[in-house]
Amino acid sequence: MNCLRSQFELRFTPILGFEQSIAKLTAPIQKIGAELLYNEINSGKYVLVFNSEAYIIDIRNDRMVFVSSKSLDTFTNTSGPFFHFLNTFEKLKLMDGYIGLSHSLLAEWYVHTNSKTFEQNMEEFRSTYFNNEVNKSFKGIEDINISIESKADGYNTKYTFGPFNNNTDVEKHNLKFILNNSETFDYNGLLSQSVITSNNTEVDINIVRGMISTSKNIRKLITI
Repeated sequence: MNCLRSQFELRFTPILGFEQSIAKLTAPIQKIGAELLYNEINSGKYVLVFNSEAYIIDIRNDRMVFVSSKSLDTFTNTSGPFFHFLNTFEKLKLMDGYIGLSHSLLAEWYVHTNSKTFEQNMEEFRSTYFNNEVNKSFKGIEDINISIESKADGYNTKYTFGPFNNNTDVEKHNLKFILNNSETFDYNGLLSQSVITSNNTEVDINIVRGMISTSKNIRKLITI
């Protein structure tokens, strides 16, 4: 199973005066090796890239986003990049214009790899999940997936899975995003995307770990 992208977002009410404080807020992050990829303060966007460790921290006037081509689980130890992210959010909360957190969101994209071709995976997926009448009604299918949405245990969850097309899905889901990433995605299988939203107005590492655990349990349902 290959993680293609993991993304954790903190969404909050837009901060007035954000542009006056962002440079000071991000200075400690830049000291630990970040490259400033994008700085458009007037539009409220500030992006820091850590190429050697394959992650990005994107800070805007209404959100903070941690993005990586690795599983978020690899960053949730007692120190390291994700803790810099959470610590920066704690400092952001002290800004004069900060009102409150509206929700947090975890999104992950995985390929459950196998030795079959895309065409074989497509045919097996169609025959497993759709009856003959449905398959006869749609000719020339280029993409197919199933989405399941639920609300339980304090989370809104959306899970989507289907055959992975390495010719189109990488661009469609913006999966190749780290600078100097030379990965070719030359494998096949099923692509799964999980999006888990928590409406908790507070966040800490235990809440994040709970969301990761939920995402892991959902991925176990995939069979090839």
